Amino acid sequence: MTGDTATGHRKRLRQRFLKNRLNGFHDYEVVELLLTYAITRRDVKPVAKAALKRFGSLHKLFEATRDELVTVDGIGENAALLLTLLKPLTKEYLGAPRKKRFRITSSEEAVAAVKSAAGFEAGSFYTLYLNTKNEILYIGEVIHEYGAGLPIEPKEVVEAAIAKNAKSIIFVRRAGCGKVERKGVDEKEVAVIKSVEAATDPLDITVLDYIVICNGSYISACEEG
Repeated sequence: MTGDTATGHRKRLRQRFLKNRLNGFHDYEVVELLLTYAITRRDVKPVAKAALKRFGSLHKLFEATRDELVTVDGIGENAALLLTLLKPLTKEYLGAPRKKRFRITSSEEAVAAVKSAAGFEAGSFYTLYLNTKNEILYIGEVIHEYGAGLPIEPKEVVEAAIAKNAKSIIFVRRAGCGKVERKGVDEKEVAVIKSVEAATDPLDITVLDYIVICNGSYISACEEG
């Protein structure tokens, strides 16, 4: 593999990971991706395959010592250090106290969650990404001008949901008005939300609700049916 080809291959590996995490990766590709950060200007696929053949599995590879790793042709000090870091880092991560996540069980709680977010103002549009327990994994926020259409691209929402391992989504728009009424929700807005729903449904990612907030009141598409 030439230098330019190897560079392109490394880039594609990293893009695959950014898009789908490790879904679809072979074990040797996991090792290969790691080695790209320790070994430069070289095709690391043969090294990754040799390492797996030497130790038999990813688990045994990550259990290997520095002295054992450097016996694999192509693995030097930097690569050995990176690979031996994985086990203690994982142990630290798993042992760290986890921040309690905010669980959404109603549209009222979704409203409360976005109201607590920084920059809650007219024109704010939020995407709440939730896990299987309806706990908030992430809240995405953008500011848009009312009447310009919702700032949603179904493809971007799907990619973000996959990246965050979300299983459901709630959209919340902060409008600048008085009391919100059903007639105040634009049909075009609902059509955009439904287009996202059509894109996420085949992936078993559910759009739970679309909520519009106006000052002290809100309207929920879910509650309105």
